Amino acid sequence: MSNIYQEIWDLDQAYAGIKAIKKGESTSAYEEHGYIVVNESGNSKDYKLLSALHIPESKEKSYFLARMLFNNYTLDQTKDEINKLFVKSCSSVVRHQH
Repeated sequence: MSNIYQEIWDLDQAYAGIKAIKKGESTSAYEEHGYIVVNESGNSKDYKLLSALHIPESKEKSYFLARMLFNNYTLDQTKDEINKLFVKSCSSVVRHQH
């Protein structure tokens, strides 16, 4: 039996996904595919786990549409979600897929 989660990960990485690389590693091999730089250590108040992001032009439309959808929700469960643009966002994604 195959691992569906591994298959989803593999497909994402082969097409739309971007590579996670550690801070300090060279990014040149990932320019075409895209990357996010992960800073695994830090303890200052300005520390950011994700310190850089590069989305190649070939993937910008997909990431823009995903951002439109996810921008309607909040991870902070004590705050209300802003979903007034949800229908418009969904229709944009559906048009992009067809």
